[in-house]
Amino acid sequence: MKQLIIPALVLGLSGCAIITNDSKSPIAVSFSDGSSGHCVFENKHGSWDEMIPTTTQARPSDGPVNYRCTTLDGRETSGSIANPPVTRTILLDFGLVEALTDKQPEPPANYVIPVAGAK
Repeated sequence: MKQLIIPALVLGLSGCAIITNDSKSPIAVSFSDGSSGHCVFENKHGSWDEMIPTTTQARPSDGPVNYRCTTLDGRETSGSIANPPVTRTILLDFGLVEALTDKQPEPPANYVIPVAGAK
């Protein structure tokens, strides 16, 4: 019986997380109305400019990717792209693995930036 309890306990206490070792993660971004424009993206690792729609490369961070955008017809929008939560069965390491290895949650693969109606 002890031979079954120990492996089950180890599996039960180990957590799983959606983390990445990649230096950059792609995020396909577009405006909700299908228009084109320009965005400035920013997270704790830096900022970068992109024309929209595009697939931008974001360095994973423990915080969101913030954006400030302007459509070609002059409408402005801003917000942030939140990382999905890191999932664990039990928070056994309290985030120590991510802190020590600098592994971070991957941002979503696709994101639609909401834009108000046309001018």
